Amino acid sequence: MSAAKEVIDELLSEFPFADDGRSKSVAVAAMIGLFGAGLLGTTIVRPVFIYLANAEGAGKTLLAKCAISPTHGLVRTDGDLKDKAETAKELLAAVIEARPYILFDNCKRHLDSPSLEAFVTAVIWSGRILGVSKMFAGESLVTVFVTGNGCTVSPDMRRRSLFVELFMEDERAEDRQFRRVLDDPALLAMRPRILGALWALVRDWDAAGRPKPSRPHTAFPRWSEIIGGVVEHAGYGCPLQTAEIPSAADVDGADMRELVQLLDGEPVKFDELVDTAWEHGLFERIIGSESDGDLKPSDKSTFGKLLKRYDRRVFGEGKRFVVDGKGHSRTFCVVNQTDDIHGRHGQQGLSP
Repeated sequence: MSAAKEVIDELLSEFPFADDGRSKSVAVAAMIGLFGAGLLGTTIVRPVFIYLANAEGAGKTLLAKCAISPTHGLVRTDGDLKDKAETAKELLAAVIEARPYILFDNCKRHLDSPSLEAFVTAVIWSGRILGVSKMFAGESLVTVFVTGNGCTVSPDMRRRSLFVELFMEDERAEDRQFRRVLDDPALLAMRPRILGALWALVRDWDAAGRPKPSRPHTAFPRWSEIIGGVVEHAGYGCPLQTAEIPSAADVDGADMRELVQLLDGEPVKFDELVDTAWEHGLFERIIGSESDGDLKPSDKSTFGKLLKRYDRRVFGEGKRFVVDGKGHSRTFCVVNQTDDIHGRHGQQGLSP
């Protein structure tokens, strides 16, 4: 075990992980997840691995390759996620080819893809084959990797993902100095030692009685028990800890939590809520900044749907966000979780 950890630690030693161990444990989990695919079977849901950084050149793509290359050799990248139709075609092609992974590289926008969200929880994936009037359905064996700078994610993608965060201090990536060259040829040359190390970690976990991790993950429970157990048993910490990345993961959720803290309990109209969001720089990806003027109808619709999604949800210390009414008469307020709001939403059968 000690020799195996030396190999893994040396491989990852020059990556600038942004936290005290969580990101590194996720990086190790990605390696073991692909290596130990035979432990999982074909019907177990796997997480999406998302590699984020504060600047270009931090090593996101190379770190993803460190997870993929030992088990699968030279890594194939697929570029950024495209529109809904193109993404669906790429995912179907990956299933047809029985690919073990897909790497969407250099995503710089908000990651909100219903196709991808459905794909990562699907055991069987189906679709129409491009260019012919035939359907295909097959088992999805694909583990999804995403890298990006300034990439934010939807709540649905956040709960299906594990995050690795890198932080580069140098202003220019080319100013960084490295002790060694780590690239595709180097990774290919290191494959025997890395695979031997991963095998040692799995074998030691098995000999110890296959202990479970300190916490599960409800989005991919069986994967978390097996792969999370291997990683934590090896002493890398729990890769299933909640990632706190304010600038990236689930920016809508973070803004919503701040908005709830700003509301004082008195009902407000939609336009007043927009003004509050503008004043505090919230939901800028949807409503822009105050200088943009009135919202476009499409932006109003998008923002309204987002707010409705949080109706009656509880935040922090028992604060419940409530949407009341429809159309132009809608109001928004925050009440205590224990308050009796049955009368307000009696028609929906909501209990206190």
